[in-house]
Amino acid sequence: MRCKALTRVGKQCSVTSTSNWTDDSGRLISEPLRRGSEFCLIHAKPFCTRTIQVDYKRMVVFILDLETTGVDIAKDRIVEIAAVHSHGDIRMKGECFSTTVSVDPMILKSRGKEAYNVHGITNEEIEQGPTFAEAWIRFLKWVDDIANIEIKTEDSDDEMSTLLEDPVIVLVAHNGFKFDFPLLLCELLRNSISTTIWEQWCFVDTLQVFRSLNEYGCIKLQCTAKDMMIDSGHAHRALDDCIVLWRITNVFAERLGISMKELLSSFSVELDVASSTAQLSMLI
Repeated sequence: MRCKALTRVGKQCSVTSTSNWTDDSGRLISEPLRRGSEFCLIHAKPFCTRTIQVDYKRMVVFILDLETTGVDIAKDRIVEIAAVHSHGDIRMKGECFSTTVSVDPMILKSRGKEAYNVHGITNEEIEQGPTFAEAWIRFLKWVDDIANIEIKTEDSDDEMSTLLEDPVIVLVAHNGFKFDFPLLLCELLRNSISTTIWEQWCFVDTLQVFRSLNEYGCIKLQCTAKDMMIDSGHAHRALDDCIVLWRITNVFAERLGISMKELLSSFSVELDVASSTAQLSMLI
């Protein structure tokens, strides 16, 4: 099998599953190909996706954000997880989830100093948090509880609440495909936690959404919030960033005359677990 990535000059990468080249760390460049991935280690895409058609009326949307010890998805660790349930009716506030996550003190010492200058989460706060495994269990329970509560359907004319049939869980993050989602997958693999649930979910990266609307030159979260005159709260704290992302996405949807769920449904994808795992297993 040959890597399907294109080089900077537009030619297909020459690495095949039989190549014996190694990187500076001694890792085999072709190893992901040997494990079933479509890309070599150089062109690794740790969050591989497939397009999918999603009925927006069945979507249960969760805006997700992470704070970490750095930006290397293989070496860094999550120090905070937060999410906001985006209710179908924008007049109703959804429930929130937020927790710090404890990290090995040695990793925190070697990699966390620069990140602290960004998010401001103290070592004491991090130490008091649950382990990643426990935080993930709590997050899954919260998602499951939300997905199974009674909610009023968007097209219902009466005041009766109805149970959403066959809900589709959709995780939404800004720059999620390159950072939040693969980093979460890394943590799951590192802690030997099952990734099966990810095969049942859908995902949206709002970077793609904002870029497609092409209204602003800068599509970073804080830049877009400033352009829209939306209070960014405590920037780079996970829950505040979730709320800001929810508000921005709602504004975009309102300008198009559609619901936020309808907007996000056009950008929803599903995870190619086998390919992603093959890439990540080499990186970590």
